[in-house]
Amino acid sequence: PTRGPSVEAALVGKELTDENIAAATDLIDGDLGSDILGDIFASAEYRRAMAAIELKHAVFHATGLAHH
Repeated sequence: PTRGPSVEAALVGKELTDENIAAATDLIDGDLGSDILGDIFASAEYRRAMAAIELKHAVFHATGLAHH
């Protein structure tokens, strides 16, 4: 697990709207730095893209804003 300090900062004190969550999750790439590596299963670029998608899903589910 990796924390995303800029993502956290972008969400603290904000209304958790779709737009604010999407804007905050766009910041995860900068927080990951070089922590994401590629291998035979997935490239680093793919994993970076999936990190943003999974983070967005996690926040939506944690806040009860999940789309059904």
